[in-house]
Amino acid sequence: MVAKRPPPEPPSGGWTCARVIGSVASTGGTTVSADSEQPVAHTAAMRMRIAALIIATTSGCGDGESATDFDGDYELVEQVSGSCEGPLEPVPIEPTDRFFRLAAEPHGEGTIVAYFSCVSPGECVDTFDLFRSFGRSDGVWKTTVATAIGADGEDGCLLRFRNRELTSSDGGLLIVDTAYEELDPDLPEASCVQGTARARGETMPCVSLSELVAERR
Repeated sequence: MVAKRPPPEPPSGGWTCARVIGSVASTGGTTVSADSEQPVAHTAAMRMRIAALIIATTSGCGDGESATDFDGDYELVEQVSGSCEGPLEPVPIEPTDRFFRLAAEPHGEGTIVAYFSCVSPGECVDTFDLFRSFGRSDGVWKTTVATAIGADGEDGCLLRFRNRELTSSDGGLLIVDTAYEELDPDLPEASCVQGTARARGETMPCVSLSELVAERR
């Protein structure tokens, strides 16, 4: 679980409505907070660059659903997954994922839709999970994650980009999780960084699609 962390210093020109407010990396089961692209782990076989988690904050930016529109406790009632071309197949719901709370929370200089894990409706943790939270960007509530992985001492890089979008649906909500991936055998080590994965983003081949449906409780 990722705790709240102070925002970075604003650029000389000031912030726009959407901005980066945090980055995290997960390697070997350990979550690392960082604002750089330095390697976080070295093994004989693998090197992972920091996976940047990008959430944009919002403060009265644009139309559409506000952060408070999602406030409430939810139960995950359906989960399907598969290739981007379909069809999507039902996936068992993990007990730890079944219940959760969404709440508008101040973060950085704006507001996010924060995700809190719950064991049952009304019984939730006090600290939100930044990885599963959502920020407003381009009129959409979403979170994106970029990673770059390469073999030590070799050229070539596995680039990944993940986009999670949140919308309301029939009194509940829908989360669409799309993953993109590309193995670039010619990418030099110096370019095997999350910034490259983010720059390519949704232009890379789509490799998986998941849809999660939750109802208010």
